[in-house]
Amino acid sequence: MGRRAQLALFTENLAKDPQSEEDPAEFLFHVRGVGGVGKSTLLRQWQEAARRADAVTAVVDENDVHGVQQALAR
Repeated sequence: MGRRAQLALFTENLAKDPQSEEDPAEFLFHVRGVGGVGKSTLLRQWQEAARRADAVTAVVDENDVHGVQQALAR
């Protein structure tokens, strides 16, 4: 099955209205885990799905920045 469930959840989220009070879209997905479980592959799949939906994406590595504000600034 791989990461189909996570990819489907992310893709469904892209179709949601962020202004909706009943079922708003999420703006932050956090991925973590031990090496070799497919995190990088999942991120690439999410990024591709987001591009197809004309969404803005950013990948932040904890070694590159120290917080959300710094990540957004970069």
